[in-house]
Amino acid sequence: MMTATGGGIRSWSRVFVLGAAALWGAGAARATQVLRFDVQQLGTGNGPTAVALADFDADGINDLAVANADGNTIDIFLGTGTGNGFWGTASRTLRGAEGAPLKSPQGIAAADFNGDGLPDIAVTNYNGASVVVFLNSGAAYFGYPRKVPVSANPLGIVASRLRGPAQPVELVVVAKTASTAGELTVLDNDGAANFSAVTFTNIGQYPKQVAVEDLGTAATNNHLDQKLDLAVTLQGADDAVAVLYRTNQSASDPITASSFSAPDKFPANPGPTGIAIADYNQDGCPDIAVANHQDTINKVSMLAGQCATSTHCAASGSNFSAASEVSQFGAGVHSFGLIAADLNNDAKPDLVATNSGSGGQAVLLRNGFQRGQCTPSVNVTFVSTPCTTDAGSKGLVAGSFNNGEGGDTYVDLAVANRASDDVSVLLLNGTGLACPAPPGC
Repeated sequence: MMTATGGGIRSWSRVFVLGAAALWGAGAARATQVLRFDVQQLGTGNGPTAVALADFDADGINDLAVANADGNTIDIFLGTGTGNGFWGTASRTLRGAEGAPLKSPQGIAAADFNGDGLPDIAVTNYNGASVVVFLNSGAAYFGYPRKVPVSANPLGIVASRLRGPAQPVELVVVAKTASTAGELTVLDNDGAANFSAVTFTNIGQYPKQVAVEDLGTAATNNHLDQKLDLAVTLQGADDAVAVLYRTNQSASDPITASSFSAPDKFPANPGPTGIAIADYNQDGCPDIAVANHQDTINKVSMLAGQCATSTHCAASGSNFSAASEVSQFGAGVHSFGLIAADLNNDAKPDLVATNSGSGGQAVLLRNGFQRGQCTPSVNVTFVSTPCTTDAGSKGLVAGSFNNGEGGDTYVDLAVANRASDDVSVLLLNGTGLACPAPPGC
């Protein structure tokens, strides 16, 4: 297990093989691809669960914000602009205030909420039935926090311009609520970071995470309509992905109680938690990938999108296929976070899942979909490689962390490890390196 010492960095180089040679399509073979990572551990506050990436100090270099659920703080790690990625200790630690306390912040989003060109921060207060917003006053300093009430036990949060690129950034929050019926709240933004809540009830049991994408229309006519919809992972009796379709005539219309359809639930494998939407098989239709957080499952599954733009996969009268397993990984349990990123520069979205069991892992899933392939096949379409992180891996983010002097432009990863109070930073510095996989990876 990797550990952090004194809140600083321990850094060394490891090599991970991202999949082995396998048959693809009609007997074609692809060579083994190798990814090399420099691994850093950033010591954080207590219980980090979620991370967000943005240039908080406006120096052209990405910085990292970490929500510490057990310490009720947010740590800001500034980017170095070199091959090292981030400074070894937090440059800022944000705390709540009277009237806007932090109470187990478990979801985090970074975006410009007040239109001043600086990324701000919003976190969900799981124990506070609220979202707390910190506005960036410049140089990665943040002003007095603002509290926005939402439903009880909020978890997932995402920032998006739901009403179009010229409109203010809204926040979308899902909450378990005491009744376990589940609620979703859109925090409509007046452009000055004054939010008004529009809440949609009875979303489904135990909502966990939410994603935003144009997923078609509620009429299941398979037509993408250029309006952003909402997808929510549900656990409990539902075990599904609920899709709420945008119903406004125009995407720029204000958000009201009638702006989204009732949830259309697509069954998933048990315990769906993390969600990542992308066009994995490149047929023009977005697909939904889900990490399944259950002791006996520990897999990633996919609901393949079906829409009229596809020239490869026939529309079936429903917007999504039944859930298909794309990878099941072995040691450890509790798949949690999930993101899409092109790890090997082949212009196809790969997947990275966190696995909080057995010390913690980031599981790299290389996308081997062919354009004519409509149904994923287990451990062939996506080849998995587990990479050790640290105990209790939860939320993660992908981006270029070290694109300055001595760095590169490859996609890097940061994983929040709740049980070990640190963040694992995996700095990717190339593909095709003829190196063996280290023992146990």
